[in-house]
Amino acid sequence: MDNFLKQLPGFVDEIKTLKEIIITNIVLIGQTPAPTFKEKKRSKLFMERLAEFQVDEITTDGYRNPIGIVRGTDSSKPPIFVLAHLDTFHEKTEPLNYTIKKNTITGAGILDNSLGVGVTASLPVIFKKLDLQFESDIVLAGTIQSIGKGNLRGVRHLLKTWPTPIRGGICVEGIELGRLNYYSDGMIRGEIGCNTSDQRSKLDEYAPNAILILNEIINQIMSLKMPQRPRSRIIIGKMSGGANHGKIANEGQIGF
Repeated sequence: MDNFLKQLPGFVDEIKTLKEIIITNIVLIGQTPAPTFKEKKRSKLFMERLAEFQVDEITTDGYRNPIGIVRGTDSSKPPIFVLAHLDTFHEKTEPLNYTIKKNTITGAGILDNSLGVGVTASLPVIFKKLDLQFESDIVLAGTIQSIGKGNLRGVRHLLKTWPTPIRGGICVEGIELGRLNYYSDGMIRGEIGCNTSDQRSKLDEYAPNAILILNEIINQIMSLKMPQRPRSRIIIGKMSGGANHGKIANEGQIGF
């Protein structure tokens, strides 16, 4: 391990020679729309890039997660997974034009998670450049339906249905590049929507306010007693609703 760590600075210099390939992958993938539940085009592009870099096997699982496999030298060793979620918060109608400057790339969804997907798609060519071989198979997967209402369904299905034990896993997130986290919290994502449009009154001041209803729901959620083992918490992460300052809101949403 010590010898390997000593080689890392040299690896960085070698990877820099592949900068144009990595940037190309990031931009091609980032400018391909992939809102949650509509990741098909980005999934196809991810597989095409892996095929161009000549991975040993390309396939999809039963949930349409695209997968590339770099075969290891010892078939008895369980595989190592490298995962990046394909979906972004941006809809197909939003512009996804990326701007490349000397030291920066800017564009919608680049940190969550076009950068992560672009780097993951580049790993086969990086392995070849560094002449890296592994005992275990390296499974490169772009998981679908992760954020928002997707609730990590893609990765849950992939791990649940994989036919063999798994030796380890790395989740590549653009915003986390440069930092290695050794553990992860379990998560369940939820959303609650309130629509009172069918309860409107002729006298608007008596109409139910969706935001106030959601506020009561939040108060009840936060009054729940949370277990300490496993240590648990509820995060109200987003809230939206209403049209303007002077009109009672007849719709609203919270995400937690």
